[in-house]
Amino acid sequence: AFEDTEGRSSLSGSDFGKPKNDQAFAEAFLALRAALKVVTASARPLQEKECGREKQARQDAFDLCFKVIESDGDPPSGAQCTSEERAELRLTAASNALALCCANKEANRELSASRYASLASVLVDRDDVVRNEFARKLSHVVQSGQAPFAR
Repeated sequence: AFEDTEGRSSLSGSDFGKPKNDQAFAEAFLALRAALKVVTASARPLQEKECGREKQARQDAFDLCFKVIESDGDPPSGAQCTSEERAELRLTAASNALALCCANKEANRELSASRYASLASVLVDRDDVVRNEFARKLSHVVQSGQAPFAR
């Protein structure tokens, strides 16, 4: 899936397809995108009852997701990313925050109104791919009954 090209990598399977002009994705982008997915996956509950570690893992995952959303997709490390990479990071962060909300009822109670507002802001993102894809994902979880916050 990855090919090295002078400090940047190309990635297949992106929501945005290939980078413009056959450029490669920045390694910082790929690392943060993977970290968002791994941190979120590790924060999902494995059982009905959770331990303190799971709650802290979920809080850490939310913190990372919302840091990316609220910073307009800029990596927390300060690494440089293209506007397309930042857009995909916003989408990835929002999608993973949504997945955490759907995976656990407690997660909905832990989110503040300002974080819900940040998540809702993705629905009016300036990038149409981000807006449309997040709206599609939100619609799917609401229609399928997977969203406890929509009941």
